[in-house]
Amino acid sequence: NDAFCVAESVSWNASSDKRFKIQCELRDSSGLKGAPTLDEFPKYMYDTGPKVILDQFFQIEDDFRKGRDTATCPVGKENGYKILVKREGEGNPWHSLLEIFSLYLTLDILSITPRARPENLEALETLSESYYSATRAKESQVVILDDRADGPFFELWSLLTGRPTLRLAQLPADDCEQNILLPLPGGSNPLWFSDWSPQSCKISTLIRAFSKRILGHYGISTLLQKGRPITITIINRQETRRLQDIHQYTELLRQEYQDSNIRVELVDFAAMGFKEQLEKVTKTDVLVGVHGAGMVHTMFMEPNSAVVEIFPPRLEYPVYRNLAKLKGVNYFSTHATKAGVSVDQGEDWHSSDLEMREEHFLEVISLAVKSVFNRGILNIDV
Repeated sequence: NDAFCVAESVSWNASSDKRFKIQCELRDSSGLKGAPTLDEFPKYMYDTGPKVILDQFFQIEDDFRKGRDTATCPVGKENGYKILVKREGEGNPWHSLLEIFSLYLTLDILSITPRARPENLEALETLSESYYSATRAKESQVVILDDRADGPFFELWSLLTGRPTLRLAQLPADDCEQNILLPLPGGSNPLWFSDWSPQSCKISTLIRAFSKRILGHYGISTLLQKGRPITITIINRQETRRLQDIHQYTELLRQEYQDSNIRVELVDFAAMGFKEQLEKVTKTDVLVGVHGAGMVHTMFMEPNSAVVEIFPPRLEYPVYRNLAKLKGVNYFSTHATKAGVSVDQGEDWHSSDLEMREEHFLEVISLAVKSVFNRGILNIDV
C-alpha cells in the first residue's frame, strides 16, 4: 500500500539528530481495512518515501503531554505546508518528472479531501476547507532533504506552491513547522506499474493536465502555426546506446524529404536546458530516439503526433509505449542490432552502441511521418 503523511504541530530543531519532532499517540490502524501501520510503510527505490524520511529525520513521542511548549510552537502559526522530499536523483528526466508528478497527485488528493466530514449526507454543505487549498498553496514550500545537486528540474518542485524550494540547511535553526507533508514518492507513481507489459491505455486527463502545467510554467505554447513544416526531431545520444552513423541517417532523411515541406533536425538534449528541450519537443511532429530517459518527452507531445523508439536487441520495455497511449501519441517501435556484431552476444544493453540498416531506418520513419499527415490542420495525401 502506498501512503503519504500529513502532520500538524511539528517542531524543528536543527541541532537534533532527529530534526523534526511530533508529539502524538500513534493510532491503532489494525481495525482499518487496508491501512498499514507505521512499521509497514514501504520503502522505495533509491532509499526514498515517507518511511525513510520518518526514520531518518523524525522523532515521534507518543506522550503528547510531555514537553509540549505552546509558547514556542503555537497552534495555527502556519497555514501552509512544509513539503519534505528526499529525491531519487537529480538528473534523470524520467525519475525526476515522476517524482514531481507524484507530488502533483498528492496535492490533488488533498485538495478534494475535506479536513472534517459531516456525520450524515444531509450536512454535505457543511464540509470544511480541504487539506490543500489556494490559500494553503500560497504559504506552502518544498524542502529538499537530500544532499544531491540541484539538477535541471529543481525549480519545478515549486510548481504547485507559492514559495521557492529550500534546502534543509536553509530552515531556521529552531522553528515550528506547523504543518508537514510527506508526499507520495516517485516510486509509487502509477506510470511505474506494469511498465514491463503493454497496457490498453486511453488518453489520461491527469497526465495531460500535468504536462500542460509544466509547459505553462515555462510559457510554452502548443499552438501550431498554419503552413509550418512537419518536423522530425532525432535525439542524438552522446554517451551510451548511440546509434552509429546517425549523421548519415539524418542526411538520408533530408534527401528523402527535400522536395516536401518536412524538416529533419538532429538534437542533443543533454546539451540543452530543460526549457529549450520542451520548446523543441512541442514543435516536433515525429520524435525519434533510442530507448532511454529522453523518450520521456513523449509526455509533452500533443495528440496525433508520433514517436519512434529504437530498442537494443531483445529488449522489450513498453513504458514509453504506454506513456504515448496515455497522451494519444502515435507510437512506433523497432529493434536495432549491436554495433560490430552480427549476432547478439548478450552483453548489457545499457551501454552498447547500436546500428540499423539504412532501408530499415527509412521505412520506420516513413510510417511515422505518414501517421501525422492529417494532424491538426494538416491535410496531406499519402
